Amino acid sequence: MTAKQEQDQGRQPGRQGNRIANLGRLAVAGLAIYGLARIAQEIPTPSDSSNNIPSIRRHIISQLDLGRNDPESFILDYRSAKIGFLQYANYNLNLDRSPGTIDEINLQRKGIVTYGVLIAQEVLPDESVRLEDHKVKIYDTIFNLDDEFDLYLADALVNQKLTTLLHKESGFEAEQKIQDLMWLKNHKLPVKFQRDTYILPDEEVLINLSRFYQTVVELGYPIPKNIDYGVNNKADRNTVVREGARFQAHENEVFSQDKFDTFVEQVKLQITSPYNERDSYINPGVLDNPNVSSNFEDYAETISRYFTDGVGFRRQLNLLWETGNPAYAVLRAKYDYVRLFFGGKEYLYGGQVFEPKVGDIFKISDPDPSRGPIYLRPEPVFVDNPDYPTVFDDYSARIVAGPVLVNTRSRGFRRMWKVESGFYYSGQAFDTNGSQGWISEDWLGAIEVHTEDSLPH
Repeated sequence: MTAKQEQDQGRQPGRQGNRIANLGRLAVAGLAIYGLARIAQEIPTPSDSSNNIPSIRRHIISQLDLGRNDPESFILDYRSAKIGFLQYANYNLNLDRSPGTIDEINLQRKGIVTYGVLIAQEVLPDESVRLEDHKVKIYDTIFNLDDEFDLYLADALVNQKLTTLLHKESGFEAEQKIQDLMWLKNHKLPVKFQRDTYILPDEEVLINLSRFYQTVVELGYPIPKNIDYGVNNKADRNTVVREGARFQAHENEVFSQDKFDTFVEQVKLQITSPYNERDSYINPGVLDNPNVSSNFEDYAETISRYFTDGVGFRRQLNLLWETGNPAYAVLRAKYDYVRLFFGGKEYLYGGQVFEPKVGDIFKISDPDPSRGPIYLRPEPVFVDNPDYPTVFDDYSARIVAGPVLVNTRSRGFRRMWKVESGFYYSGQAFDTNGSQGWISEDWLGAIEVHTEDSLPH
């Protein structure tokens, strides 16, 4: 029973609900010293006589100067408080979505985002985040925290800027996300968030939105008049991509759903062995709803999965190939069609382009380890020898040379990379076991470290 149902029946919320409420109250109470609501009220009213923000800045500066709190402590405390606030806000909105409750939570939300801005202003070595003349400036661009979209972007940008300071080993990825978020700010897409869509959205919602529409703009595909469908607090981080794909199904003349269907049907006609139709879908669930077109949903799901989870898509393809499943040819055709849709780009997670480079560290992705190991061959040829060193699923591998394009006959041309195997633990040096050799790019899964990142030696 939900907290709302309990309330409707005149009951007090259960233990879980009380726990969340208490956590949230503690978080908000803990930040009360900083006056979240007063911070928020001061931003749009320069004439306000409140001295709250200057006093908070003095507090942060004095704590840093005295060594009582280092920058990392401030960042971690802020993030913990924000998580508590989100739990508290969501719990309260489940009980009461009246205008008064929404207004109060939105005011507190604005305050907690502003507090993040104040911390970033003091702890970042550059001056990229500032609060000046009651305006939030990030890279000299003004963000209006009374605008839902600007508030979301400012919160995400501050978080990524703090990540570059807190986790230097993931700085390259954070910098990429900062560029993506600034692209959303600078390109006037018709994006509309209602005032109570999210408390604060998962940042990956914004990253997916940006990266998908960067590609759409770059390739000259049509853009919806309004990008506000399917985005609500029940939507997952990939909804914006699925909805964007549904629009392309009808409006993209070059890569329409009809052409997708024709492309796939031509491959199906060449298959002579029986196979389970569900295996040919990246999301077989599209077959389970009789009220919608499975082809239409398959088009959208295939594009979305390719873009948001390319690692998982390729892993599924490898599993079909390794087990000799005839459905491989159909799913591979869909993958190849969507690769053309995206201008030849392949992806890792969340629209991050899959383009291995020497120095990158990847997780090995083998969906069927029972078939045997992956051999590290001394030369870029597809010849196995039990004396060769091996790697297995979930090992780490650092690229040391390549790529070389090799004809495998059975799977066509594949790219091979020379790697050294070992293990990588976040924030630590790569621990190599000394084994090196060439493997197919098909076995490269999630990226752990970009060559541009700095690692301890």
